Amino acid sequence: MKIKLLLVYLCTVSIISLSGDFTLYIKNYDPQTSRVDVAVVCNFISVEDPRVTLFSGVFRREILPKKLGLGSYYFSFYAGSLPKLAKLTAIIRGKDFMQNTRSSSFPDFINLSDFRPSPEINLWAARNNAGEYEYDYSVTTDAGLVLSSISTPESTFTQAIELVQSMENLPDGTYNTVFRFLNYYGMEFSFDVKLMKISDLILSENSIKTEFDEEFIGYYVVSSNDTVSKIATLYSLHPGEIVIANNIKDPSKIFPGQVLKISKILFKDSPLSIKIDISKNKMYLYYHDRLIKNFTVAVGTSDSTPPGEYRIMYREKEPALYWYGEYIRPGSIINGIGSRWLQLSFPQYGIHGTNKPWEIGKRISHGCIRMFNFDVEQIDFIVSLGTQVTVYKSEGE
Repeated sequence: MKIKLLLVYLCTVSIISLSGDFTLYIKNYDPQTSRVDVAVVCNFISVEDPRVTLFSGVFRREILPKKLGLGSYYFSFYAGSLPKLAKLTAIIRGKDFMQNTRSSSFPDFINLSDFRPSPEINLWAARNNAGEYEYDYSVTTDAGLVLSSISTPESTFTQAIELVQSMENLPDGTYNTVFRFLNYYGMEFSFDVKLMKISDLILSENSIKTEFDEEFIGYYVVSSNDTVSKIATLYSLHPGEIVIANNIKDPSKIFPGQVLKISKILFKDSPLSIKIDISKNKMYLYYHDRLIKNFTVAVGTSDSTPPGEYRIMYREKEPALYWYGEYIRPGSIINGIGSRWLQLSFPQYGIHGTNKPWEIGKRISHGCIRMFNFDVEQIDFIVSLGTQVTVYKSEGE
């Protein structure tokens, strides 16, 4: 595998252009500083002091390359310090010994996303009725990444299924792994990925998605003081619908001028589901029809938790609490939401942690479902937006 990648790198990738008066190729890359070194080679007799112009849209930068040897130069730029541009174009100009102008143009000669990839790595596996693991592995990224290896503290693997098989007999818990990739230029990047094993499931965070259809409504330009919740209210949507339609990683970081797509999200059946028995203060996590784990929870006093069919429509880590207009910061001893908030499609209610663990197992909340913080963090890691939640009574009605 590595030999094949190396051949691809040497034969098709490292040389950016052989045409014209100059040749460009990637000489080196430092992932710690994001510095990219690019070599410039004259395709004829040497020129004096060639100049490089990098530009993309309104961005423009002039660079005087440094000399490496006869007819060869190099220049550097820092991919991390450039604006969020997709591609750079380079123009090289210089004069030969006859004072004739020599030049070459390299449109879109480099894709910056290849040097600062931020992939979304999804891996999940579930044991089927035959006792074997079915699994799915995918990487979503703008960069052209090829899996090089996956490492745990004990072993290294070249395929995701090998990792899954190695975890089959491990106890339930979370496990740290390192996924390594080669980019289009043969340079290696590594990413830490936490995997959780719980009963017959092995998965990365929120990797089992709920499929959905999307009804497009329009676009919205974010203004100052806007929030995802405020924008959702304008269109009678749930905040999670804005998050899903725009693939927002952190809802608190939308910014003025940002254009958001507004869509109604229509979820399909979710592979994962949650059932909450308010008669027994129990929550049950299912993968299809298989019970994965049960949890003890606190529910509403005096039947204030309404039975019904819901979806998880919004999520927040370390949430703040807004109580009758008062802002209570995350982590405060009087913030009763705990470490996670999973809002239901009935917006008044949600599943959350607590700063009063001794109340778990009681009918004591205002209607929300409270969990131990370590339990709600596990649920938040496993489920995705759109997961079905059924609240019911097993006794009485």
